[in-house]
Amino acid sequence: MSVWNNQNHRNVDTTRGVTLVELAIAIVIIAVLLMALTAGRNLMRAGKVRAVISETESFRGAFTRFQDKYNELPGDMTEAQSYFGATETHNGNGDETIPWATEGALAWQHLQLASMIGASKMSGTGAAGIVDKNVPASKIAGAGYFVDYDANSIGNHFGIGRADGSGTNDAAALKPEDAFNIDSKMDDGITNKGRIRGLNGSNTTGCAQTLDNTKYDVTKETEECVLLFQLDNQLKPAGDN
Repeated sequence: MSVWNNQNHRNVDTTRGVTLVELAIAIVIIAVLLMALTAGRNLMRAGKVRAVISETESFRGAFTRFQDKYNELPGDMTEAQSYFGATETHNGNGDETIPWATEGALAWQHLQLASMIGASKMSGTGAAGIVDKNVPASKIAGAGYFVDYDANSIGNHFGIGRADGSGTNDAAALKPEDAFNIDSKMDDGITNKGRIRGLNGSNTTGCAQTLDNTKYDVTKETEECVLLFQLDNQLKPAGDN
């Protein structure tokens, strides 16, 4: 009886040892998978940041080249029909601002007709921000760019956002950390100063920190931000003939 018990005890120990080894292997595999998942997310985030930086630098350059060539702002151009054909587009009013509701869609069409951007054919009509119809798409799925004018702070600018269901595309398109990384690489990293501004989307309230609205709330893991990119200090300032 004693011998049997000792043998049985040895069998139990052996089984337990195998189970612990298998468990250790499983833990290592899980850890590796988690590391790979984290690395994949970081790569995707970095790719998103690079895509937006590349797109916005391209658009800024297009706006600058347009004004250098035609001495007018796209969308606001008073001689657009003379250059591009009356059936292709409409003229702007020449007041050196590009308000979203009246000239925002025209801006993208003027740029396209001047071969400054290579987006899908822009309609040039309508105030709604319909991606790939009257505003160009971003590489961020579902996001697009809009043009507007803000007399109180940033002046003429373009921005990136998503359709918000009411005909505009100023719903949040970026997580605060992504917005901060873009702002830091291209400007000053401050939400409400500089040539790049981070705003709450029309559907969010958490782009900036609650206690300090100059800082992006990088703890948020949801899309909270619309980014605006100033145009005025590269283009002809309002009132400068």
